[in-house]
Amino acid sequence: MVDAGVHAPDYVEPTVGWRAWEVVESDGVLQLSSLRYAGIWEPGTEVAATCRRSLAYLPWGRMPIHTAPASDCVCGIYGAVKVEHARPFLWVAGSEAAAYRVVGRVSLWGRVVQAQFGWRAEFGYPEHLYVPATTHYARLGWRRRRLRAEEVASELEAYAVPVDVVDGVESAHASRVVTRIAA
Repeated sequence: MVDAGVHAPDYVEPTVGWRAWEVVESDGVLQLSSLRYAGIWEPGTEVAATCRRSLAYLPWGRMPIHTAPASDCVCGIYGAVKVEHARPFLWVAGSEAAAYRVVGRVSLWGRVVQAQFGWRAEFGYPEHLYVPATTHYARLGWRRRRLRAEEVASELEAYAVPVDVVDGVESAHASRVVTRIAA
């Protein structure tokens, strides 16, 4: 018998993982963007995942249209269990629009499925951002305008989450630096 006065909660705590973002200039302000797809993460608005896999395949090989994430697909908003799994994305080739790269914690909710190194989710929003004091873009000369980490951090405060400038995010001891600050 079910007690009529007992109700299941209408929310669940989000799953929190690690990921990297590109920082791009959009309408004169710096904003987060997904690494794989040119999608802006708007401040104050959750990102909703969509499956784009069918766009890359010929019609006879497409999966049926589905909501993201699907367990038999690769779609969804990614979050890694450990910062070590997200950190390498700070220096992989990126889009020409990228002005900087940051790493951080991401809240994931809605439908969440297990992925190889963490999770893929239906919805996501940054929880805490870490801006490397130095970035590979400065060394490679990709940027059109030279950005300081403090300037990037200041503009990313529009997301209303903690933003920290950290040394060593790209180095071998990065996981210890970020983990120590995140604790």
